[in-house]
Amino acid sequence: MNKVELLSPAGSFDALKGAVRAGADAVYLGGPFFGARAFAGNFTNEELLEALDYSHLRSVRIYLTVNTLLKEKELREALFSYLKPLYEAGLDGVIVQDTGAIDFIHSAFPDLPIHASTQMNITATDGIRLLEKMGVCRVIPARELSLAEVRKLADNTDMEIECFVHGAMCFCYSGQCLMSSMLGGRSGNRGRCAQPCRLPYKFESGSPSYCMSMKDMNTLEILPQLMESGIDSFKIEGRMKSMPYTEDVTFIYRKYMDLYETYKTHASRDGGSHGNWRVDPADVQFLKEAYSRSRSATGYWERRRSPGMITVAAPGYASLGRTERPPSFDIASDKEQQLKISGHAELLRGKPASLTVSFGKIQAEAAGETVTEAVTRPVSRQDAEERIRKTGGTPYQFQKLSIRLDENAYCSIKGMNELRRRAIEELSAKLLASRKRNNAVYPAEHKPLFCGIRVENELFYSVGVLTGEQLSEALLSTADQIYPEPELWMTSPDDAAKILDRCRSQGKLCCLAMPYIYRDDGDAVLQKAWDDGIIQKADGVMIRNPEEAGFLMRHGYNGHVTADEQLYTWNSGSRAVLREFHIDTDTVPFELSRHEIEERGVSESEMLLFGRIPLMITAQCFAANAGGCRKAEQISFLTDRTNTRFPVRNCCTFCYNVIYNSVPLCLLSEKQELMDMGLRRFRLSFTVETAAQTSKVLSFLNDGKPFKEADIPFTRGHYKHSTE
Repeated sequence: MNKVELLSPAGSFDALKGAVRAGADAVYLGGPFFGARAFAGNFTNEELLEALDYSHLRSVRIYLTVNTLLKEKELREALFSYLKPLYEAGLDGVIVQDTGAIDFIHSAFPDLPIHASTQMNITATDGIRLLEKMGVCRVIPARELSLAEVRKLADNTDMEIECFVHGAMCFCYSGQCLMSSMLGGRSGNRGRCAQPCRLPYKFESGSPSYCMSMKDMNTLEILPQLMESGIDSFKIEGRMKSMPYTEDVTFIYRKYMDLYETYKTHASRDGGSHGNWRVDPADVQFLKEAYSRSRSATGYWERRRSPGMITVAAPGYASLGRTERPPSFDIASDKEQQLKISGHAELLRGKPASLTVSFGKIQAEAAGETVTEAVTRPVSRQDAEERIRKTGGTPYQFQKLSIRLDENAYCSIKGMNELRRRAIEELSAKLLASRKRNNAVYPAEHKPLFCGIRVENELFYSVGVLTGEQLSEALLSTADQIYPEPELWMTSPDDAAKILDRCRSQGKLCCLAMPYIYRDDGDAVLQKAWDDGIIQKADGVMIRNPEEAGFLMRHGYNGHVTADEQLYTWNSGSRAVLREFHIDTDTVPFELSRHEIEERGVSESEMLLFGRIPLMITAQCFAANAGGCRKAEQISFLTDRTNTRFPVRNCCTFCYNVIYNSVPLCLLSEKQELMDMGLRRFRLSFTVETAAQTSKVLSFLNDGKPFKEADIPFTRGHYKHSTE
């Protein structure tokens, strides 16, 4: 892109108009389906088509959010018919989370730019390279990345980079939050997050606080650094917010993005630096106080994490209110923003009235009623000009208008109005015609590829372990495969070798579980494991993000690869995408019901029968925020208002926390029904369980009798209750 794009949100048509008035280059909005803001006003199908024409006539691009995970029927039966009329009308881009949807859209709508949603949680260049192979042209990386990390992404790819610069922040890595879904049935992956992170919690023995409520992002004062980082699009969060919010925030960022271009020229000429950059204090105060949860911060741009990014106090707008607009606010009126057109009208007796209008090289003509000789009052030049210039609610304003008028000619007021309307409509049609498409085609059904170990009649059990005690118990069981977590095998090559030897001495495969989050600064850790030969010596790996898939492809890995649940496969299309990238086994998503699991298909899938579901993967560290970084990989506890305790796992090597559910998922009693669907691969995963608890659960593999809830409290999750 030639310049940095300003991308604004719109949850309503009024907000769209406000964004356009305030100077947005592009607007992102959602329709009635598949948007990650299900509770926003959103647009009807008819309004979406109207929004496209409205924006395109004002040279503003429209991006549609399709950034939820799609169930099998939605992908096959609803997505094509939803997008087809918008694609044909010239939709400028679609924001997508689901890899099956990306593949489907790329095949069905070949000229539609695909933007990878921040819900995909892209954190490093290896993930971007994978998306490039899928036909994605723009990525919205994780909001947790620093300025240096984003600059590295921009320097190492031709992909467009879009980043949030203002608005509300999630506590969890986007797309990696199941807390609302598992605790209340409202899935963030379906756009229905209930925001449990905005409630008070107590960490360990501390006092209750809003320790998961993030301050809003505000980057106005570091705008020069962002403008020079290689980012292609600045994105403002807020599709659920009002029109004034959209208009006000868009105006402020438009103002300073434009001012920066002037500043940059002067700074270059005068040898200036960012230290000379100034923002009007009134504008700073306005953005800090208006529509913000307990003030704001610059987000993760300048730091890895910080307690200063947390509200601590109860979040909410009520205590702040909306401040008055600063004196510098000067938003153009609709009339001032109208396109300047030229026109020539002819009102000649005995001939149809005619009007030719043009914008640039585009010209349109219209003919009207036949002009007659006036019986009483002829049309004056002033009358004709007033009627034809009356462009009112259209996007146009006559800059030049010439009129050829016979003496004593008559044309009715209605006739002149109709003439103007026809000419304007024809001009609009011609201006929009260049954006029209007609090459949509419903894609052929996927036939998932297969590579790796095929499990048919025999059941195959894997066991995930986090501690040495759990590993010892797993080795005594009849499990076929062990998944040691990074804390066990990444400590040293000797430790990894011992684990491999212990597994093989007991006749078990050893598949190394990779970290949940992999950023570029973690590449050295995985690279060392590769250089030491640890990864190659294992029987396989379990990956949890696109970056790890890209890492393995970059190194030519040809071992067995299992995708954990965090690489979502809600539909057969997303499963097929994994196979195309030589990922042999996928994990059945936690948020699907038994009927949706069957519709999706389970061939070569693995399913969790027991284990605590990760509710959040966070860049913030509870221990560090509470008292300073301990550099200790340990389990702590978070307690909510009902005294429910959630285990928190510190992963210091890769600097993230995992918040687990208070009770494990247990589907041991549903095993036969799952087998009837065709499932043959099952997993039991252990995190905070003691050796005795691990042994009790693993005894199921020996005698087939599941333990009772009275022994170990558990949940069946969404197995019998679908997400919305």
